[in-house]
Amino acid sequence: MTFKTINANQLKQIENNGIILDVRTQMEHVEKHLKCKHIHIPLDELSPSDFIAKNNINENTSIYILCHIGKRAIQAALKFDFENYPNIYVIEGGILACENSGHEISGYNH
Repeated sequence: MTFKTINANQLKQIENNGIILDVRTQMEHVEKHLKCKHIHIPLDELSPSDFIAKNNINENTSIYILCHIGKRAIQAALKFDFENYPNIYVIEGGILACENSGHEISGYNH
């Protein structure tokens, strides 16, 4: 595995220096999501090569993967790892950790 992890506090420092990818379900995303710029693609629909091509991402761009608590983010990171994409970070604790560390959250519960 070549992906790294980052905690929600570290994400605050760098959220404008990469792409945040939310891999939760559509329903979870509607309910609660980061207010900052991010891309939402459910894990079961994620194709790293399509994602990279569609968003014109180069290998120097960091991708920060977010889910509910971290398990699906690891699965998504492994997909990128399998395709040899080098700059992948899993956000430890997912959206819950982001909310608890003060990230702005939107959605119908907020």
